[in-house]
Amino acid sequence: MMTIKHFEELNSADNFLAQYIINKCQDGDDILISGGTSFLFMLKRMSRENLKFHFYLTDERNVKYDSCDSNLNSYRKLKYKNFTFKGFIPEKNYKNTINNYEDTLQKRDFDLCMLGVGNDGHVASIFPNKCDVIYDSNHSFYCNSEYHKYNRFSLNLDFIIRSRAIILYFRGDSKIKAYKKFFNKDFYPLNRLMEHKEKLNIILAEGK
Repeated sequence: MMTIKHFEELNSADNFLAQYIINKCQDGDDILISGGTSFLFMLKRMSRENLKFHFYLTDERNVKYDSCDSNLNSYRKLKYKNFTFKGFIPEKNYKNTINNYEDTLQKRDFDLCMLGVGNDGHVASIFPNKCDVIYDSNHSFYCNSEYHKYNRFSLNLDFIIRSRAIILYFRGDSKIKAYKKFFNKDFYPLNRLMEHKEKLNIILAEGK
């Protein structure tokens, strides 16, 4: 059953989310996590526990591996010894980038998927506005969008929805604005996630 938690402070929401995952997941679980900054504070809190988790990124910008704009690079720079991070590593041939990452994905459904939600309502690199798909594979795709600086790699929504549990994190006042559109049956991609209420957990956090 879908749950909704509303917090008036970012710190309270981050701490709640960290404890929720610690309680729900088991040592060694495989977790999907979106890029961006929504989960950085939560991960810091979780790193204090003696639990190992394997994180797989849902999306990546087409930038050099060591770029400050790389989602994978920003996570690996955290250097938490009990966490591992895997993601798309862009190559000159974008098909190779996708194929190589898909080869690392678990063959079973992921235990948990954590999705930060963008101001415009996007999750992973699945945008509600027009996005031109350049290459589409079994579990992921490569695209460009006139609204964003870099081309993107992303797992597709069908693959993400297979996760056993999904967290949607609307972190910050600007993200909560997107939540107000959440129950619009035509607001893609959030409307697709709403079809799976039995595995959906929503966290709203006010603040800047």
